[in-house]
Amino acid sequence: MSNAGSRGTAEVILSAASIVFGLVAIFYLIPTQVMDPSPTIPNAKTFPYLIVGAFTLMSCKWFYNSLSSGQKNKTHSPSPRILFVGMGIGIVFLLLGYLMGTSGYLIGGLTATSSVIIAIGGERRWVMALGTGGALTVGFAMIFGKLLNIELPAGILSIF
Repeated sequence: MSNAGSRGTAEVILSAASIVFGLVAIFYLIPTQVMDPSPTIPNAKTFPYLIVGAFTLMSCKWFYNSLSSGQKNKTHSPSPRILFVGMGIGIVFLLLGYLMGTSGYLIGGLTATSSVIIAIGGERRWVMALGTGGALTVGFAMIFGKLLNIELPAGILSIF
């Protein structure tokens, strides 16, 4: 009997795609979006590199587990739909990270956090998703802007 059923194949593909997205973010997205020539560490690039590096390492472990798991633990594994929702959330974050300079942190952050909450909680909870997404975005903007002195992109809001 083969190692991968429909869930196993989806998991292998999605975990490999997660590794690729992580590497794209590390080698292309962060260097082009976070312009900080400062040689001192920590700087503005430190936090994004830590998060994306951790994501990429977890994706490598996920890829390894998806190849070596075989038939064991099939009852505790997520369905392909959940895997595709998670991958969709990752794609949303990569796209918004790429477009953050144009849309700005507040609009991009609100869109990203709200879409994740809607994907997890369901579309019936969109009011709660917008409220929570807005609060988280403003909270992180205050932490990064005021506390850590990291300039966030204003995007289209800079005209106001």
